[in-house]
Amino acid sequence: MKKVYFCYLLAVSIIVFIITCGPGTEKYNEKLWKNAFKKQEVLEFKPELVAEFEEVYKRPLLQYIDDKNIYINGSNEQTINIYTRKECRLKIKFGGKGEGPGEFRIIQGFKVYEDFIFINSPGKNSYFSKKGELLKEVRCPPALVPCLPVGDNFITREYSLPTVKDINNSFMEIKTVLVGSDFKEKKILFSKSLNTKYTYNAKTGKKEARLFPESCTFKIYKNNIYIGYSSMDGFFFTVFDSSGNKLYEINRPYIKRKIPDALKDVIRNRKEKYRQRGSNLEVEILFFEYFPSFCTFSVANDKIYVFLYPEIDKQRILILDLKGKLIDVSLIPFDLQSLEKFSFRILYSNIVHNGEKYYIKDNFETSKWELWRLKLCEERKKEKSSDGKGLDSK
Repeated sequence: MKKVYFCYLLAVSIIVFIITCGPGTEKYNEKLWKNAFKKQEVLEFKPELVAEFEEVYKRPLLQYIDDKNIYINGSNEQTINIYTRKECRLKIKFGGKGEGPGEFRIIQGFKVYEDFIFINSPGKNSYFSKKGELLKEVRCPPALVPCLPVGDNFITREYSLPTVKDINNSFMEIKTVLVGSDFKEKKILFSKSLNTKYTYNAKTGKKEARLFPESCTFKIYKNNIYIGYSSMDGFFFTVFDSSGNKLYEINRPYIKRKIPDALKDVIRNRKEKYRQRGSNLEVEILFFEYFPSFCTFSVANDKIYVFLYPEIDKQRILILDLKGKLIDVSLIPFDLQSLEKFSFRILYSNIVHNGEKYYIKDNFETSKWELWRLKLCEERKKEKSSDGKGLDSK
């Protein structure tokens, strides 16, 4: 009897250990987490000009960088332009605006895989070789955007917008959905009603743009799906495998960060740019009192880079390992004028490779587009990392 009782206690102890120490519930240093939002030393690294492009683009979008190539979407003509990373020389160009084979109405999803380049456009998934040769095209439902392969399935988003009868409803349901090769729903991985960015106020007759709302997005890394939910309730990531099986969660507390007045003023100066094409409705720009927990994130080099919203002239980046342990905190310079001249796209276009952020900038003096990079973290001394523990370790 004693032996049975001992085995029972041992089994319970093992289960408790797994639950309390397993991924997603790993303890973190709450004081260090809160201090990460108070760091005031801006990294001394300055943005470095990598190259300028001779090609003429209307609105180039940097899509991806690896050890060999730079991938740029020429959105004026819906092309993919592959440059050599070392010389920044254009070597491959494919695609084009249209609906024929290898053409796109608009590129809505892009990802470089080990054996092919994948592009999602309305109603069509296109597979290309690394040399830009069209391998195959598959029809898919136009509503599935973006739609990206993960294992034998696809990951996509679905939106449920307010109906015409409920036009003043400011919420929409966002779902992150795993679909099979037949594009039929297999599993809903995330579902939440979030504030819409735009709504129409029937009382004032104005369109309202409520900026910096809660958001949800996903990334694919090493055949796993990382879903990030930026809210005012917390800081959430959920990780799934390619079959939609939940692996673990990363939950951290929400740290209030007030939206600075200087940032509001810059955005108000761009008011005309919020008008929709073909609409004469006046846009009233509104703000929440606080930012949501983060702006966007990237997964690269076995790390999660979490970009917070800018603090006027600087931006904070939290660098986590893949299980959510805080490794480092960076405070980098932020060009507020770029936000005023260009668009919010500079907030969400964060391409990270080998611990550096890459971005494209328009040089108004030379009328050329430039590729810039900026280090996101300092080199840690060996004695500080030899135990393999991050900043969250006690």
